[in-house]
Amino acid sequence: MELAAEIHHVLVPAIDTKIGGFEFYGLSLPSGEVGGDLIDLAGSEDHWVAYVADVSGHGVAPGVVMGMVKSAARMLLSSGDDSGHLMPRLNEVLYPLKKPDMFVTFCFLAKKGDGLRVGLAGHPSILHFSARTKEVSQVECPNMPLGILPSGEFASAEMQTEGGDVCALYTDGFLEIANAAGEEFGIARLQAEFQKHGKESLAAICRSLQESVARHGAQFDDQSLLLIRRL
Repeated sequence: MELAAEIHHVLVPAIDTKIGGFEFYGLSLPSGEVGGDLIDLAGSEDHWVAYVADVSGHGVAPGVVMGMVKSAARMLLSSGDDSGHLMPRLNEVLYPLKKPDMFVTFCFLAKKGDGLRVGLAGHPSILHFSARTKEVSQVECPNMPLGILPSGEFASAEMQTEGGDVCALYTDGFLEIANAAGEEFGIARLQAEFQKHGKESLAAICRSLQESVARHGAQFDDQSLLLIRRL
């Protein structure tokens, strides 16, 4: 378990960087020694992909699959393949390499040239904070989770942002925490908290969201968050 925890720390480091006209900040907090969540960022100023993945289950087995997700994703992205092909190709790689009852939810935000593209596979919606209107909207482009079927179509869509806008990619560990009355934190509370702090630094937004969730209830699932701001 100690070795697995060390490997997880290496595979899922905190993210705090800038690429071109965007800044990125992310953390992944496992519920135990090993987590099945993954946050990652790869690419260059002209073509980058930021993504979050959540392997079903808890313990070492999801952690191993999580490592395979990162290795496969990095290999596909380094080959110069278009981000629109990322989810179907990951699905084909992962399907035969895991237990039949396991699956992976996945979401990404990618830049190529002047455009942004999003995709989700069984994953909670991406939240988009508008610096101009101060509103938070949900961005969806739904597909089935990765690893359910050996092959399939996975749609992605274009996304528009303006200077100062922030996108939040996160796992369901933020949503499903329950209080003493059994009420889950849920998407509405997460949106409200994001709206309240959306103009602050990415580190401050991340800290505020984590603290709000922690006040609601005790962590029982991995919690991962990746924030992206257009400068």
